[in-house]
Amino acid sequence: MQFVDIPSGDLNLVRYAEMLIDIGLPEAILQDHGCQTAPLIVEAESAYRDLDATSANGIQYVRDRLCFPVAAGSFEDGMGA
Repeated sequence: MQFVDIPSGDLNLVRYAEMLIDIGLPEAILQDHGCQTAPLIVEAESAYRDLDATSANGIQYVRDRLCFPVAAGSFEDGMGA
């Protein structure tokens, strides 16, 4: 298997970001580091594309798909789940 750019990969990174939110990682980072936002770090590698272009593409992917307003509650919260 070769490394591919982030949008070409088989992982659903949005679900990974949601899972990290669900387990409380952003709050832990804010508390531990005393910052106001929790960073998302991009590591992009590709066996096929230029590394600078791959990195820029990874940053754009995170900006466009993984930075979103987080809901204050959910339907399940209201149903007692």
